[in-house]
Amino acid sequence: MNLEKLLEIFETLRTHVEQYITSVTYEETRIEVKSQVDLTHDEMLEQAVPSDIFLYARDTEHNADIVVLMDEAWFGLLSSIMLGIEEKSLNEVTRDLLLKFGKELSEVLVEKLGEAEITVKPENLQVLTAAQLANELTHAKYFGITLAVHGVADEDVRAGIILGDPAAILQEEPEEPEEPARAADAAEGTRGSQSKTNGKSTNGKSVHDEDGEELNPEDLITAQRVEFVDFGEATNVFEELDGTNIELLKDVSLDVSVELGQIQLPLGKVLQLTKGAVLELDKLAGEPVDILVNGQRIAQGEVVVIDEHFGVRIVNLVSTKERLAKAKMN
Repeated sequence: MNLEKLLEIFETLRTHVEQYITSVTYEETRIEVKSQVDLTHDEMLEQAVPSDIFLYARDTEHNADIVVLMDEAWFGLLSSIMLGIEEKSLNEVTRDLLLKFGKELSEVLVEKLGEAEITVKPENLQVLTAAQLANELTHAKYFGITLAVHGVADEDVRAGIILGDPAAILQEEPEEPEEPARAADAAEGTRGSQSKTNGKSTNGKSVHDEDGEELNPEDLITAQRVEFVDFGEATNVFEELDGTNIELLKDVSLDVSVELGQIQLPLGKVLQLTKGAVLELDKLAGEPVDILVNGQRIAQGEVVVIDEHFGVRIVNLVSTKERLAKAKMN
């Protein structure tokens, strides 16, 4: 694997990646390769932006790390499109959205690579921060390309693809043997921490206070070393759900309404309304009606009749740019 091979593979997939992102964002997407670079393990960590997020998987076919870099703009893009609200940080909701996005994209790319007779087996997909990524990297050398994604937002959105060099695996450092002095201290500490019984310390001697008077055994306080369980790095329970807890939100009820039009009237006119009065709305006959979810316009449609009920046929969806702009205004 080298940079030339990585670029060759990406060019094979570029159109499919653009089509997938277009299907998710409802925006015509174009991806541009901005730069390509060889990175050492340390250089990769030094250049990682703390606010970036990383989709990490292990390709078991080639024994290589696969890392997709995504800047923080993806939080707002995916949450506003898929949930109707704009989230701007990594949390349980955005983590699941990114996992869902990554898994679906991975399935598309694995299929297309298979058609090109290139076998990859990405496993254990994770959403990681820069700090968490440091614990997963296994290579001394990486190949990377930085991308600019056009069309999904008012400004270009940054992304990147980084692959580990299978020929440059980090060697694990052997654990240092425990120093004899340290081991002796630990053993002595264990002996000194035994409980006192029958009014005597464990070495069989009585205990006296500062004035030399013997202390009552009942007044003695027994001290014992406490061993705390090492829980390791704090984890989130939602991470164990493998990205499926987005399913928990599918039963959340949202108010969907259809708006024929609007009109503004002074209070005096409103007080004069009577039965039979006709209000002229701001929409022309035949214009699409607005479809609102929780008061936010997400689409337009045309009124139809289904049996004895009114219905709406969606004719177009509000663009991502409009949704984000309106969310920022609110």
